[in-house]
Amino acid sequence: MGTFPQAAKDFIPQQYPFQCIDDIVECNEEKTLCTFRIPENHVMCDADGLSEQALLEVMAQTAAAGAGFRAQSLGQGIQKGFIGAIKHIQIQQRPPARALIRAEVRPLHQIGQASIVQAKTFLGELEIASCELTIFVEI
Repeated sequence: MGTFPQAAKDFIPQQYPFQCIDDIVECNEEKTLCTFRIPENHVMCDADGLSEQALLEVMAQTAAAGAGFRAQSLGQGIQKGFIGAIKHIQIQQRPPARALIRAEVRPLHQIGQASIVQAKTFLGELEIASCELTIFVEI
């Protein structure tokens, strides 16, 4: 499917300053892994670290990057997606600026234009956030 890492910006609509992933490090039908080195001056970062909303955005952008990468690998266009629902949110820790975090997204169900995925974010080996996302793709 390609060599890794791949620049995530090529597969998601978010750009600076709202981009919350840097690279796709793995992508297949079973999971997508992305990394993000948190800039000290990131718009969603304060003295306490990356915001809870940004952690959700990291997971959503990882799902989008995986979908975009797979679509492009199949010779299809990248479609815009929208978060329809977020369930079972767990935020254990906000990572500090300059930290390298990794997000993992695994598909659970596909129902028409809706994808339901399980998403997790890690700081080193420590899971710091997780949720279930329902994402709708624009037709």
